[in-house]
Amino acid sequence: MIKLFEKKLSSTDVDKRLAVPTSSLWAFDLHGAEEVWFSAINGGMILEFCCRNRPTPEGHTRLELFGDWRRFVASKQLRAGDRVVLYKREHEAEAEAPFIIEAQRKLMIRLLGEDIWAWVTIN
Repeated sequence: MIKLFEKKLSSTDVDKRLAVPTSSLWAFDLHGAEEVWFSAINGGMILEFCCRNRPTPEGHTRLELFGDWRRFVASKQLRAGDRVVLYKREHEAEAEAPFIIEAQRKLMIRLLGEDIWAWVTIN
């Protein structure tokens, strides 16, 4: 698996759509299209997401994730400050879904000066 990104969620990410780091643009095979739909799995739940390339007024690329995004947020009871991690499978043809999406929540403890995060497993 290839980790595409790990992102701390903002209130906009939780309430509307996920702003995707542009460093992961290569993984979505847009090929000049404005958007592409893809499947991701989380704990046996298959989700359908759309990654949209929305240009900014300055001409920069801005990626957004929607589709089943709000369903995923609700199923995990995510809130601002939680993290989401998106992975791409290396051998897509053998998988139910080419991507894996996970959520993490920061625990109220620190170990050796580092925050401790736990996987969110609520469905």
